[in-house]
Amino acid sequence: MEQRPHVIIELSPLLQDFLYKEFECKEKGTISLNTRNEIGKYINSMITVSPTPPRIPCSNETITIILPIQEWNHFVLSGNFITIVSWKEQMIREYLDALYRLRIREFFNVGYEKGMNQDRLIKAFLELYGSKNNAANYDTIKKIDFRNRKKISKEIATAVQLSLNL
Repeated sequence: MEQRPHVIIELSPLLQDFLYKEFECKEKGTISLNTRNEIGKYINSMITVSPTPPRIPCSNETITIILPIQEWNHFVLSGNFITIVSWKEQMIREYLDALYRLRIREFFNVGYEKGMNQDRLIKAFLELYGSKNNAANYDTIKKIDFRNRKKISKEIATAVQLSLNL
């Protein structure tokens, strides 16, 4: 059986869990990329072919992404080395981080509207995305929510101040 084309990138465990949930992966360590969603399209657009083998990350925070084979890219992917150059890998990390933070904001906004407290929301979010409920992950989500709520408070204060000046 022929090995499918793939790339290996470095991602934090929370972003890996985010991708596992987005691509409905049952096993950790590998994601079968598809281009039916925006994340898959974006990552697939960052693929580069190279005449030399790609560098293999030496971090513990790596994930293997199996690339989709389509009619137009079949020969390109099968006859070359496939890689994601470091600056594009950084762009992928930043894009995923931004989406992850937006997902947290949406999740918490809905939860607060339903009267839930922050602790329950954090635990529910970590469980939903299959992330470990440890102090580091808990604190990361809590900080993101704190910054979101602080930003919302500033926006409200600005809107009220502007209406008072009229």
